[in-house]
Amino acid sequence: MLVRRCDPATTDEVQSNEVSGVSMQIMLGRETGAPHFAIRHFVVDAGGHTPRHQHDWEHEIYMIEGCLQAECDGQRQEIAAGDVVFVPGGQLHQFVNESDLPARFLCMVPVSTACCESVPGS
Repeated sequence: MLVRRCDPATTDEVQSNEVSGVSMQIMLGRETGAPHFAIRHFVVDAGGHTPRHQHDWEHEIYMIEGCLQAECDGQRQEIAAGDVVFVPGGQLHQFVNESDLPARFLCMVPVSTACCESVPGS
């Protein structure tokens, strides 16, 4: 059994021109021996955002703290602590923190694509 704690202090800044104020830690994934799914812990600072992007694999999101504007295929909705979100594969999506406080969420993704390629950040 492997037990890890989600701690904002142990996340690493996501380096990308399409990202602002986002840090992440892979909690479980390929490196920890998880054969099918990865769990990533994200922190989105006030005013921060994830990239607006799409890919073939799905996301399952659980909001831990704060609130975000979630956009998926042109629909925008506020999500907050306790909410669960499903983002189907192939849909354009982004998470934006328009609040004055940081937001945190867990994001689950497969470790491999349907073509057996590694999913980035898994």
